[in-house]
Amino acid sequence: RWNHWCLWIVAYGLAAAATLTKGPQAPVYFVGGIGLFLLLTRNWRWIVSWSHATGIGVLLALVGAWQIPFSMALGQQKVSYVYLSEVAKRFENTHWATIVSHITLFPIEIVAGCLFPWSLLLLAYRYHGKTFQVLVNAVTGEVQGERPYSCWKITLTVLFVLAVVGVIAYFKSHG
Repeated sequence: RWNHWCLWIVAYGLAAAATLTKGPQAPVYFVGGIGLFLLLTRNWRWIVSWSHATGIGVLLALVGAWQIPFSMALGQQKVSYVYLSEVAKRFENTHWATIVSHITLFPIEIVAGCLFPWSLLLLAYRYHGKTFQVLVNAVTGEVQGERPYSCWKITLTVLFVLAVVGVIAYFKSHG
């Protein structure tokens, strides 16, 4: 039973963070996805459990801890404008095909656009019995971490580059 409590509290805590960053559609997606999963796996009893109610309470407490002072500072009219005008504009002129396309392509965009380059550029390797970790920023090209230097590899690389430049210069001058 403890696992169910932790699961719902952490899940709804993350849903609250998503709500505060992405808006009211975050809990709709969360509840829709979880509800569908629980119905398909025939675990619908979790929906009516005390641990689930506690998770919902965590979501309401975390969002309320921000929403109440926000509403008090701006006033109800401006808060209504934010939710009914600004947030609602995201859903204007949307066709069902656009929504389906976004739902299917979004995970690919996240993996390919955000996670994939970083995972390839986080290097950990052993060299002469010592472990080195290097992080290469895919945007700026900045390298962080320790890396070993091999004099003969650096020398061979410089000689190779000079040879390539020499061959290109030779063919340009004689071509």
